[in-house]
Amino acid sequence: MNSNLLNILRRLEDHEIVPTGDIITDGKKHRIHILGDKQGSQNGEYRFNGNSGYFKCYKRDAYIRFRKTAPILSNSDLNDYRKEQEFRSKQALVKKESATRHAEKLANSIIDQSKPADRHSYIAKKQVRPHNLKLYKETYLIMGLQDVNGKIHTIQYIYPDGRKRFLKNGKIKGNFHLIGGS
Repeated sequence: MNSNLLNILRRLEDHEIVPTGDIITDGKKHRIHILGDKQGSQNGEYRFNGNSGYFKCYKRDAYIRFRKTAPILSNSDLNDYRKEQEFRSKQALVKKESATRHAEKLANSIIDQSKPADRHSYIAKKQVRPHNLKLYKETYLIMGLQDVNGKIHTIQYIYPDGRKRFLKNGKIKGNFHLIGGS
């Protein structure tokens, strides 16, 4: 891979910007997906004529301008870069899945250590029933989030003052807390 191109891509990585898809060097503005962002989003923008241009990421509030002579991207260079990024992406996915499994084990352990919540300042303030909430360390209300099969994937802490926090790395999407069930 050409060293100038590699330097540009590395500089983008320093700002957590890894463009996916083809980079067109026609000097026109193009929107592009940034690796790690929601699938289908196009939070990135670039304009590149093969010699100079810029890359911008709206999500990360980053703007990188290139004034040095840069090579026109060859298919070979782009394929090499994509293979490298695909490998890194797979490594990151494995790490994330491991963290999610750890959070799931921790969530179940916390629920096992908790007792049914019959009194808590949050419940009293809201004037509601506890609906399968648990009390952890006599302070936090714990709400387990489960899938359709009843498997707990994460928890949400509810503090006495009403603040709510999910367990770090827990799987939230696609899960719910069952009210009125067992």
